[in-house]
Amino acid sequence: MDREAVLLDQAVLCSLLATSKDVRAAILEGSCRGQACIRFEAKSDLKRVRRFSLWLQRHAKVVRELTLLLGQGWATLADLQTAEASVAAGLHTAAAQQSLAVQAYSCEPAAPSMQLALLQHLGSSLRSVAFTCHHWVCGGDAPSAGFKARWRSVLGQPAAATAALGRLRSLEVHGISKCGSVVIGHLQLPALSQLTMLRLPNSVPAQCLQQLPSSLQELQVTVAEGSQQLSLAHLTALTQLQLSGRYKQQRPPASKPDSSYTAVWR
Repeated sequence: MDREAVLLDQAVLCSLLATSKDVRAAILEGSCRGQACIRFEAKSDLKRVRRFSLWLQRHAKVVRELTLLLGQGWATLADLQTAEASVAAGLHTAAAQQSLAVQAYSCEPAAPSMQLALLQHLGSSLRSVAFTCHHWVCGGDAPSAGFKARWRSVLGQPAAATAALGRLRSLEVHGISKCGSVVIGHLQLPALSQLTMLRLPNSVPAQCLQQLPSSLQELQVTVAEGSQQLSLAHLTALTQLQLSGRYKQQRPPASKPDSSYTAVWR
């Protein structure tokens, strides 16, 4: 049987993990590390999420791409946060045994504070991150005190998430307007020295954009209404820029003479 085909077929892989001693042994030896694409649909069911968390504890080391579709039917924001924390717990346990090799990660819907906690457990191999915020987040997404106490071992600190994202090259955050500002507020963006693509189609204050790393080559962002003068002069590597929103001055950054610079002003 072709090994690569098995790793790409999620159903076959999961079946073999459950039934084949040889496959489990190969995983424990590390020969299948970071080679599988996993797509999980929670269907707004916390029991399904907890079972997946247990699966991650044993098998997260095989994952190269992880897609979480958590569902839109959660009764409360706390339930969604609990689901995200449960996934983080599974990754936390797996990473404690062996560093993970996840390169691409996406989640929908999401609460930014929980995503930042989850990202630190995915490993330093992460190159691409995308998540879509749930509309509940517009009222704030900080977990309650009791929630924090229950999950304190996996939530960590925003600084830890930033440190884990040192090799990140692509970041996309979709959803309600507050989400982009929350992410920028939590992440120490200047430390993401290898980030080349950032998409924040949400309202972000112009002053937050001064924190963007100079490595960016592609930027898509909506500037919050009422923002003061906008200057992106420090983004000298930009080749693609898409700005939306109302602000006092639109000034494209300097670009190298031999670069193919494209700007879209709205």
